[in-house]
Amino acid sequence: MVKKDYLTRQINESDRRKFNLEITEKGKKTIELLTPVIHKNREDALEGLSNEDIELLDKLLTKIISNCKK
Repeated sequence: MVKKDYLTRQINESDRRKFNLEITEKGKKTIELLTPVIHKNREDALEGLSNEDIELLDKLLTKIISNCKK
């Protein structure tokens, strides 16, 4: 993403092993363009699911992720 100019990378002054990443104007514009697409995809993916279904799905996925970290 740095090579494509979406982010800039600078060495962290307090720990030279780390980098500080900052989003560029090109990156910000790309996010603005993609946000409606992301919202539409989520809307399509969750179509027909009730709030209870979504809450259960979130709970189950969180549990699965937790199990994978063990």
